[in-house]
Amino acid sequence: VQIYVSAPEGRLLKPAKELKAFSKTGLLAPGQTGSLKMHIKKEDLASWDSRSGSWVTDPGTYTVCAAASAEDIRFSSTFSVE
Repeated sequence: VQIYVSAPEGRLLKPAKELKAFSKTGLLAPGQTGSLKMHIKKEDLASWDSRSGSWVTDPGTYTVCAAASAEDIRFSSTFSVE
């Protein structure tokens, strides 16, 4: 499972989606399910701003997607950063 995050428009140019976490399940039989727990911290959302010389996390609504690949999104949701 791959976790991608899309940032709101802000001070910095960012890709449409960035890979932030990934993990593998154990071997699953067809139709069998499993669960994974992955964490994304606020610091993981930051990007270096060379103008200010600091790490910046833009406020706004972020989209997080769980996917088999960048083109195979299986679930998405949003969260806000103040």
